[in-house]
Amino acid sequence: MEVDCEVTALGRPAEPPLMEAAIVTLWSVEREEPLTSTVVGPSSRVEGYYAWEPLAEPVVLRPGHEYRLTQRCRANMLDRWCDATAEESEVISQSWASLARFQGGVCRNSAGFPNRLDGNFRRPGMVNFKAILRPSKEPSLDTVTREQLAQRLAKATAEEARISGGGMQEVEGRLAALAGLLALLADELSSLAPAAAAMALLAPEEELRPIAAGAASAMPNGMLEL
Repeated sequence: MEVDCEVTALGRPAEPPLMEAAIVTLWSVEREEPLTSTVVGPSSRVEGYYAWEPLAEPVVLRPGHEYRLTQRCRANMLDRWCDATAEESEVISQSWASLARFQGGVCRNSAGFPNRLDGNFRRPGMVNFKAILRPSKEPSLDTVTREQLAQRLAKATAEEARISGGGMQEVEGRLAALAGLLALLADELSSLAPAAAAMALLAPEEELRPIAAGAASAMPNGMLEL
C-alpha cells in the first residue's frame, strides 16, 4: 500500500454476469492471516465491470505493508477468471497506482494463506477492492515558489508519460494541459483577498471524489469546487 485507506467492499469481474458465488479474501502478508472475507456472486451489486459485496466493517490498510487478495476457485467452476499477464505500463495507467502497487499473482492449492508467488503482473483485475482514503494525521506541507511548483509538476508529468510508454507528443500534450491548469489556478488565487487563506489540491479525479464528499459532509455551509 502507498497510503492509509479503509477497504469497504470486495469484488469480482461481472462481465459476463457471474453464475456462481465465490469467497473473496483479503490477507495480511505480515501475519499470514485473513483480515476479512465476503461472498461475491450473482446477487451481488454490479458497478462498472465488477460485482461488489460491502464489508460489515471497513478494514484499515497501512502504507508500506503488503496485502494479498484472493478468490476461492474450484475445478469446473462456471465463472472464468483472468490468467493473463499485464505489462508494467498497463498496470500503472489502468489502476489507482497512487493508492496501491500491484505486484502480481499468488495462489495456493489448499486452504490457507496464499504463499506461492505466481508471476509478476499476473492475473490483473481477477479480484478487486473498494477503498476510501484516510485523512493524514500529520500532513506534510512544503513551501515552494511558483517556479519551483511548475518545475516539479512538469517533471512528474513527463515521468508519468515516459512510464506509460508515451512519446514526445504525449509529453508535450500533458505539459500543455498542465500549463493551462496552472494558469487557471493563478487566476483563481489572484481574485482572493490579500489576507484570505487558500489550499490547492492536485490529484487524480478518483482520489478527489472521496475527499470532496468528506469535506462536504464536514462543512455543509462551505464552498467546495472540483
